[in-house]
Amino acid sequence: MMFTQLLKELLNELELTKGKNCLIFIILNGSSSWIEDRIEEDGFEIYRVNLSREDMLFKLVDILLKWRETEENIVYFVQGIMNQAPEILSYLNLHRDFLYDIKRPIIVLGSKYDMNGVFTLAPDLWRFRSRTYDFSGREKEILPEYVPSLPAVSFGVREAPSLLSWDGEELKKRIDLDEHLLETITDDYRRSELYENLVIYYFTLDDLEKSDENLCRFRELRRDDLKELSVIYNRLGEACFSKKKLENALEYFSKAIGLDPEYEKAYHNRGIVYYELERFEEAIADYNRVIELDPGYVLAYKNRGLVYLRLNQFEKAIADFDKAIEVDPGIAQAYNNRGWVYYRLN
Repeated sequence: MMFTQLLKELLNELELTKGKNCLIFIILNGSSSWIEDRIEEDGFEIYRVNLSREDMLFKLVDILLKWRETEENIVYFVQGIMNQAPEILSYLNLHRDFLYDIKRPIIVLGSKYDMNGVFTLAPDLWRFRSRTYDFSGREKEILPEYVPSLPAVSFGVREAPSLLSWDGEELKKRIDLDEHLLETITDDYRRSELYENLVIYYFTLDDLEKSDENLCRFRELRRDDLKELSVIYNRLGEACFSKKKLENALEYFSKAIGLDPEYEKAYHNRGIVYYELERFEEAIADYNRVIELDPGYVLAYKNRGLVYLRLNQFEKAIADFDKAIEVDPGIAQAYNNRGWVYYRLN
């Protein structure tokens, strides 16, 4: 049968990754018992992890972190991961690096619908995988580049997760997950990332004491990493801005710039605050600095154009909106703003 070769490929990969880290996705319809039987015939022992909506969110993480207590021939079979979406997927997406430490193959099973969900909610985890095997029709088809028909996910440096769409309960869940992981993670760098997130989460919940405690722990582990500390201050500024605490936001963005004078995002954010405070010349100066550091930073042109608009310097505003459109022809706000200026001039 056609799927026999695909199954051989899977078994070969499991043999090669015995006692090593490996994340595999399997797409299938119906029962996985026929795959399990064949894997066990090859001398592997399956550790089944079935996730339900009633399970605590720590269940999968807890089980995986105890991998040292298992034999080398163990293969984790994870089913029902979408039952704990989006929390567990967004968490694994952010902290996927801890899977490097788990020296056992992990197989996540589900339908194509489930895999679309993983791709959507955890794009970085999806890229982290070794391979995807499609047994949905028991056909010979390995999909190392399987991409659902969804919008492309951009690659780039790690960005802070958006807090604006999270309510207090969501933040508390994330705090619980991070603090739980701190009990088992020993790597200082990964612990520092968890402390960084906790700084922001507690700050957003107005628990300044715990936010400061976690900031101190972060600094103990990353004492000389001023750039990452500037990222934290920028994130704190964003949290303040979302709460309309403009003076506090200004303070944190300025701290971020003080630690990293080439941090264009902090200049851009501070420029927005200056605009809101009607300190227009200072806003222009910050946007000028952003463009000096990154001539392709399209929002700096668009937002500087808004400042010129407020100052009735229409020709300069049009020039900035033109430049924003040149850099990114899809920036609708620049077209709208430029059209409004033309309307005023006529």
